[in-house]
Amino acid sequence: MDKLTNNHQEIIDWASSALDCAIVDAEVIVNPAWSLVIKLTTKEGIYYLKQTPEKIGREAQIINTLRNTFNAPVPDIVATNNEKHCFVMKDAGTSVRTILKATFNANMVCDIADQFTRMQLEVAKDPEALLERDVPNWGMAYLPQVFLELLGNIELLTADGVTPNEIEELKDKTPIIFALCDKLAAFGIKDTIVQIDFNDNNVVIDQAAGKYTHVDLGEIVISHPFFSLDNCLRQMTKHYNLTDADEDYVKIKQALFKNYISMYGADTVNQAFANARLLWNVNGALGQYRLIDACDRDTIMELQGGKLGNTLRELNNVLEKVDSSE
Repeated sequence: MDKLTNNHQEIIDWASSALDCAIVDAEVIVNPAWSLVIKLTTKEGIYYLKQTPEKIGREAQIINTLRNTFNAPVPDIVATNNEKHCFVMKDAGTSVRTILKATFNANMVCDIADQFTRMQLEVAKDPEALLERDVPNWGMAYLPQVFLELLGNIELLTADGVTPNEIEELKDKTPIIFALCDKLAAFGIKDTIVQIDFNDNNVVIDQAAGKYTHVDLGEIVISHPFFSLDNCLRQMTKHYNLTDADEDYVKIKQALFKNYISMYGADTVNQAFANARLLWNVNGALGQYRLIDACDRDTIMELQGGKLGNTLRELNNVLEKVDSSE
C-alpha cells in the first residue's frame, strides 16, 4: 500500500472534522492516477475517503442522485468536499471479486446482474436527472460525434502509438459507426446509466446482511445499457477463464439480460446485443480517453500506455469485418 503524504493528511483532517470523530487509523487502499481511496478506522466504525481529479469529481453528486431519485443500491455518503473533490462514505462490505477469487459462485454474479439491470431500467425512466449532474451523454444520437472528437486529437493518439494511417482508416470507417448506432437505436431499448467498467470488482457485499452495493460510479455515462453488460461478460472470461460454452457463463448471461427480455422480448434483445458488441470498443476507447483527459496525462500514460491505441486497433478489426459483410 502507498504511504500517506501531506496531501493525504489534509483531506484526512477534513474527514475527521466532518465525521466529528478521531481517526484511529488511515490506510491507502487504492491510488492509481484517477482515484485515491483511503480506509478510515474510527471508534464509531469504518469509513472510506475517496478523492478524484476535478474533471471526474462529481461522483458524490451522482451517487446521491442515484440514491435519492432512483433508490439505487449505492454507497451511503456522509460528507462531501466539493473544493477538494472528495467525499466520505460508510463501509459497505467486501469486494465481490475478493470472494469470487477464493471460491467462484455464479449465483452471486447473477444476483449482482439482476440488481444492476433493475437500476438501469429505473434510470432509463428519467436519465435527465443524471444529465443535469453533467454526466456525459453518449447515447446513440451522440456517440459517433464524440468518437470523431477523439479521432481529432492527433497529438494524443500518436503519443499512444497510433499511426497516422490507423487514424485515417478509422476516420474512413466512421460511417459504419453511424450506421451501427442508428441500427442499435432502432431496437428501442432506452439509453440509461452505463458503468463502463461494470464488473464484480466494482461491487461490494455486506455478507451479514446479504446486501450488494455498486461503487466506483464517478465515470458513468448515459448510453446503451448493453455496453455495461457486455463488459461484465468480458470480465468473466478474463478473470475466471469462462468461455461462452461454460454453464456458468450461460447462466450469468441469462441473468444479465433477463430483465430486458421481460420488457423488450428475446429476439429484440439478442439482436440488439449482437449489434452493441460491434460498438463495444468505441465505448471503451472513449472511456480511456476521458480518463487521460481528466488525469495527469504523463502519469496515466505511463501506467496504461498503449491501451487506448490497442482498443482502437481492435475496433478497426471489428469494423473491417462489418464492412466486408455488407
